[in-house]
Amino acid sequence: MSIIAERYALHYKTIGYHHYSREFEKKGIDQILKGELEQLSKLSVENLNVNTLADDPLRSLKNNMICMVTVIGRAVIDAGCDAEKSFAIGDSYIIRAERQTDIESVVTLGIE
Repeated sequence: MSIIAERYALHYKTIGYHHYSREFEKKGIDQILKGELEQLSKLSVENLNVNTLADDPLRSLKNNMICMVTVIGRAVIDAGCDAEKSFAIGDSYIIRAERQTDIESVVTLGIE
């Protein structure tokens, strides 16, 4: 790891910032691919916005939503879904998320 990356990693660790583990991410993707969507109804601002990706909470949540859509979209492509369809659906969610003006609307979109 480069010195710059190590510095950022240490800085974020000291302020309590963290990412979901890859195992957690893989488990969520596996549930989605199996159609086990009941876990999505348990999503909230707290667990959708664990990574502060902007100073503004709404912007941060939208950024996290974009990351989530991207990860899920690529996972379904890897599982055999048509890439153009996956990207189109993902893009539609990102566009809809960007249009939201409050946190609860973004969360509702995330569990839709």
